[in-house]
Amino acid sequence: MHQSRLPASAVIAGSDSPSASESPSGLWPLGAIDRASLLVGRLEPFPSSASNVSPILDTAEVSAISQQVGALQDPVAFWVNLFASAPIGFAVWKSDGRVMIANNALRSIFGSTPPADYNVFDDKVATDLGVVAAIRRAFTGETISLPTFWYDPRECKNATVSEGRRIAVSASMFPITNASGAVEYVAAVYRDDTNTTLAQQQLKAQSEQLERHIIGRTAELEEANEELEAFSYSVSHDLRAPLRAIDAFATLLADDGETKLGTTGHDCLRRIRAASQRMSDLINDLLSFSRLGRQSLEVKNVATGLLVEEVLEELMMYARGREIEIRIEPLPQCRADLNLLREVFMNLLDNAIKFTRKNAAPRIDVGTRVQDGQLVWHVKDNGVGFDMAHYERLFNVFSRLHTVEEFEGTGVGLALVNRIIKRHNGEIWAYAEPGKGATFYFTLAE
Repeated sequence: MHQSRLPASAVIAGSDSPSASESPSGLWPLGAIDRASLLVGRLEPFPSSASNVSPILDTAEVSAISQQVGALQDPVAFWVNLFASAPIGFAVWKSDGRVMIANNALRSIFGSTPPADYNVFDDKVATDLGVVAAIRRAFTGETISLPTFWYDPRECKNATVSEGRRIAVSASMFPITNASGAVEYVAAVYRDDTNTTLAQQQLKAQSEQLERHIIGRTAELEEANEELEAFSYSVSHDLRAPLRAIDAFATLLADDGETKLGTTGHDCLRRIRAASQRMSDLINDLLSFSRLGRQSLEVKNVATGLLVEEVLEELMMYARGREIEIRIEPLPQCRADLNLLREVFMNLLDNAIKFTRKNAAPRIDVGTRVQDGQLVWHVKDNGVGFDMAHYERLFNVFSRLHTVEEFEGTGVGLALVNRIIKRHNGEIWAYAEPGKGATFYFTLAE
């Protein structure tokens, strides 16, 4: 085998290493180029016995690599170039603490070169960082990985070198055995993790800032909920009482002035009572809507078929004299809050009954279907329907697509249904045509 010239990025150590100025690599004072024979002597053939195989590679892999390297025109130059060109820092330590060989990436990480008599076992900084202990353990046969640590030679007491920058470094040490299986050297791999560590620190700081923001917003929300609770109490008591008084006095006035008020007077009183009743209904619906955001869910198995029948039985009490064809498919059980799901069917079926009032042959269908692997519920009617051009207003509070003179209501029911469905992590949507009815669809989380 002929002796090859080593690239300037490779550094070789010997027992009589020259000074740093004599090292063409400028890295640690580990030897001159013409000492390549030392490296050649260290590149012994791979052992053939299983007991001497590298702990990382099995015998077959070692044999294959040996054959491939042996086929190279200049295997020594291959290994030297591989070692020297690696983008991560490499060093091989002798058992006495001196370095045998290192590459330029190691210099790039640590920024400078130690003195000629450098011994890692005597380095106080390396000892404090855990590097020395890791190397010693690797000499006993262990493979050691150190967690990322910050290194700044300008901030370290007794630092071997004072040049360089503040960096985050991670390191791994593993043993290298000779042909007899004894640990002869320890290889060290050093990685510059500065960018990754800074990004992690920035992410952590942002997460902590976000957490503080969430805590602050949660406190504000709790305060707002307390204010809303106080407002709800005020609405429930302070506004209802005057409305009841208005209605009561209007009733007394109508009874006492039956012969004096005349047709116009009685019509005015009727309007007063209707307006006070509508205001009371609005207050009740608004309170129900506001309470829903604070009400905790009690999810359990619900027999939806039985629930729909109970809701219809209650609603049909207010639709006596009307013949409505109602078709209820067999409905599966679901997981939901029973009382809130009752509100959903109560509002959807009440709307279906109300908006089919002008149809001579009203019909309501309740059922389910599977769509994209998810169970979809529907309530369908053949009533007045609505124009899909106004769909975006459909689930807004107090938003009505029909006048009060046409159909009674406060415009809160569908907004309430929408909030209930969202509380169950579901979706609700609808399709309708004027004069051809409407269908409401919704899903519930499994």
